[in-house]
Amino acid sequence: MKDIKIIRLKKDDDVILGIINFCQKNKITYGWFTGLGAVENAEISIYDLNSKSYINKKLQGPLEIANLCGNVAKKDDQIVIHCHTTLSDKNFATYAGHLNKAKVGATCEIVFLPITTKLKRKYNEEIGLNLLEI
Repeated sequence: MKDIKIIRLKKDDDVILGIINFCQKNKITYGWFTGLGAVENAEISIYDLNSKSYINKKLQGPLEIANLCGNVAKKDDQIVIHCHTTLSDKNFATYAGHLNKAKVGATCEIVFLPITTKLKRKYNEEIGLNLLEI
């Protein structure tokens, strides 16, 4: 699969901004990704469907990225990253959720698959989120 890209984010890079910058630099509009690595600090969230709001949690590092996955879509001509993660702290406690932001620790290695299918997000009133229009 010659279109697969490998991204390595460096220490202190912001994970989400790093993916956005990679997409902009390489003129990539849509795609799927998975990765691993480490972060120093992170903010994750889960969505409460009843209140239609996010519950946020800030985590202090060092944290291992046991899993990082997501997609790249567009909303109103802007790149939107939808990223989930599972993080583990020094006591091996794990935390999972939507990744809002995280600062790379030693490294963050991402396998990225650009796709030609147009992934667009549109606000869904019932759910309260910008969902993929498929």
